[in-house]
Amino acid sequence: MARIIGIDLGHHAVRLAVLEGNFGRYQFSRFVEVPVAPGPVTAGLEARLAALTAAKEQLGAGGPDTFAATFPADRASVRTVSLPFTDRAQIDKTLRFEVEGLVPFDLDDMVLADRVMVGKPTEGKADNKADNKADNKGAETLVFCALAPKVEVAALLAGLHSAGADPRMLMLDTDLYDTFASDGVQAVVDIGYTRTLVSVCRDGHVIASRGIDRGTRDLVWAVAHQLGVDEATAERAVRQTGLREGSAAAGWAGALDPTADADLVEVDGWTDEEPTGPSMRPPTEVPNLHRPGQPPVADVVRDTIAPLLTELRASLISVEDSLGLSIDEVLVAGAGSALPGLRELLVTVLGVAVNPVRVTEAEGQPVPERFALAAAVARRLATGKGRHIDLRQAEFTFKGDLNALGNILRYGALAAAALLLAGVGFFGWRTVQLRGEIADAEAKLGEVVLAAVPDADPERLKDPSVATAIMTERAAEAAAQVEALGGLISTEPPTLTLLSDIASSVPPHTETKLDVTELSLAKSTISLKIDTTGFEAAANIETALKRNVRFKTATKSDEKKYKDGVRFSITIPLDSDEAQEG
Repeated sequence: MARIIGIDLGHHAVRLAVLEGNFGRYQFSRFVEVPVAPGPVTAGLEARLAALTAAKEQLGAGGPDTFAATFPADRASVRTVSLPFTDRAQIDKTLRFEVEGLVPFDLDDMVLADRVMVGKPTEGKADNKADNKADNKGAETLVFCALAPKVEVAALLAGLHSAGADPRMLMLDTDLYDTFASDGVQAVVDIGYTRTLVSVCRDGHVIASRGIDRGTRDLVWAVAHQLGVDEATAERAVRQTGLREGSAAAGWAGALDPTADADLVEVDGWTDEEPTGPSMRPPTEVPNLHRPGQPPVADVVRDTIAPLLTELRASLISVEDSLGLSIDEVLVAGAGSALPGLRELLVTVLGVAVNPVRVTEAEGQPVPERFALAAAVARRLATGKGRHIDLRQAEFTFKGDLNALGNILRYGALAAAALLLAGVGFFGWRTVQLRGEIADAEAKLGEVVLAAVPDADPERLKDPSVATAIMTERAAEAAAQVEALGGLISTEPPTLTLLSDIASSVPPHTETKLDVTELSLAKSTISLKIDTTGFEAAANIETALKRNVRFKTATKSDEKKYKDGVRFSITIPLDSDEAQEG
């Protein structure tokens, strides 16, 4: 059974979402999570690829497997470009020049990918259809663009390929959260280990996104530093305690900087962070870190998370102002969304409803929100629904299908050559066999003609053409004799004439319903067994038959009730004078 595997290559854990099926019908079968070995600062690509290899080993044999992965939005520059036409060919020709004037990068060093967001009519729409087709006046298209450094795209693809997971698609991570959005305006916030992803969706489509270089790693580091414990102990404390202790949520909002601002629509800052995803593993015993003179864990977490919430609030306010809309709901995902007390704090800070994303269930079991990105990647590849930013462009185009096609063509050519040789051999053998069969048929032809024409010369009949000519001549003579006899003999058999007369003599079916269940023809009589609707109908049938001079001696017998009607027999003698006349 074919498998589609979505990859979330995080710094803290690698997660896989696996769908299985065939013929375009897939369903989630399992989710896999493997921790990434920690590095001195954060896990590098090699450590994450090692975790990916371990995760693939957990899947075991199966497939064929098709992979999809993501590129981190905080390593890309995102832009929204407005173009005064809707034709896709014109968009492709113009977009690069438009983007080049908006960013301080050399586009030769970048991968440019896009998707059309909105195509809407504006004032001044052309009345003439031909003119409108020619210059696309009166229409506007909004294009969502992403620029990523080629060196980073190449390094990520090379690493995935070396791990045996060459992805068919490499999508911008923030562009995939429309999977969890519905009608209205929603912000999907994925709080990861090294970063936080924000996607604003309108009616189920991403219209703005960014990556924030802050995550739960900052909370762990702060607790470890301020309370003097190792990171593993600090992580357990943060995961279990979170924001439940210490000051009330209403007071925490005061720690935020209301003057902070961020541009969500056009974010072009570059950071050293890459794809994210912490592993919120099952709770363990919470260490007692509180000592006299030290702040509680919750207070440290509260103070450390304040800059992230400040930037998040500013980002959402920025997109509301720039696009003229109001966010109705915030959906949280990622391992950080499980931080105790976080959702309550977000409600206070953002002033809107906050709910977890709903990840597709596997085998009836709820799936933790930390698998949201992997699930969205897998679902996008499986369904093909929607157009998303895919960085596998130009020299990075996925070649797996082409390689497979090349193998098919090579093996197909070898198979065709083998079939050709086999066909030539079979043709030669079959030719010899058919020649023998023809010789036998010619000999039998002579024997058949000699049996039909005893006076023919046996030596001449050895030639098939002579034998055929003799039989053709005799057949023509026989046909002439048959034609001559046909003028003397009636073309209609007397029995058929007799049955036709009987059928025309009985009452029409519209007047009397009857079914002939048995018909017996003897030399001197015809016997019929008939089912009809009643005794009166039986009498009518007998009377109608007797009106025909040929059947005036017909007699009815064995009349009795049968099912919903009457069954009876009629015997017609054929040795009367009238019958002989027929």
